[in-house]
Parts: sequence; C-alpha cells; structure tokens
Amino acid sequence: MLSHNEVVDVLTAITAGDRRTVGTADVVFWTSALTEGRVTSKADAIAAVVHHFATSDRWITPFHVIQGVRQIRDARLDRCPPDRELMAGLDPDMSGAEWAEHYRRWRKLIADGMPPAQLRAIAGGLS
Repeated sequence: MLSHNEVVDVLTAITAGDRRTVGTADVVFWTSALTEGRVTSKADAIAAVVHHFATSDRWITPFHVIQGVRQIRDARLDRCPPDRELMAGLDPDMSGAEWAEHYRRWRKLIADGMPPAQLRAIAGGLS
C-alpha cells in the first residue's frame, strides 16, 4: 500500500502531465483505488504514469496506473530466468512446501524490481 505522501507524489506527476487540480478528496480516492489495485511501489506507479503520458492522450485514471504497474511487474517476471535456473542451488532435501514458499517469495522480489543476479547472491539468506 502506498502512503498518503506517496500518492501525493503520484498525483503530482499526473498533474505535471495534464494540469489537473488535485485536492484532499482526490488523494483519498486515489489512495483507496491504488490500494484496491494492490499498487505498492511509488516508483512503479510513477513509471506507469510517465508511460501513459508518453503513449496516450487519454485522461489518466487509477485504472491506467494499476494496469501500468501490472505490466511493469509482468515484464520483470518475463525477463526472469527459467524456474529451474532461478531455483538452482536450493537444498535438494527441502520439502515441496518450502520450495513453493521460496519460489513465491523470489518471484515477488523479482516483480518488485530485484535483479535475479542479486537474488541469487542473497539466496543463502533465503534458504
């Protein structure tokens, strides 16, 4: 979930693009909408705003930011190494549940922007 100040920063970026007027009610609404859309990264939200303005002349809404953030996260996962390579080096005696938990955490970290190489470097701490 983005903080109040982070949503203000996202709306500031939007305002720079379309010169809309933003008030307290807008911040409350956008905070609720972005929370409902599971947006957790201000950097990704602002990147989605920039991409929207670079590729569209439509009035930007929370839907556009949420979809943009999902595309950013999906693109990171698309660039991720194959699962077998990503999970190489884990304890072979690890249970299926433990493996699944590592897999879920690692994919979330990659979607959040951690490079796979950095993930492998800290793998010992996640095992």
